[in-house]
Amino acid sequence: MLQKLNQPESRLKQLLAEKTDNEPLARSIFLAALSRQPKPGELQAVQAALDGTKLDDGSREEAIKDLFWAVLNTKEFAFNH
Repeated sequence: MLQKLNQPESRLKQLLAEKTDNEPLARSIFLAALSRQPKPGELQAVQAALDGTKLDDGSREEAIKDLFWAVLNTKEFAFNH
């Protein structure tokens, strides 16, 4: 799964290229993985986790990758998709 996320044409790379703000990026990840918008508490947690990352820093890409990975490893994803 991580190998797929790291590929240049992956959905993650597309999202990082398209979305510069954290909230639309988080919403897109939830829609892509879970087919729903994040709940307010989930969005707050994502915002808090991503607020310390910089747009041009590799740490932001790693944080977004971790978010995508976390969403893909939820029970909701495993049992509904």
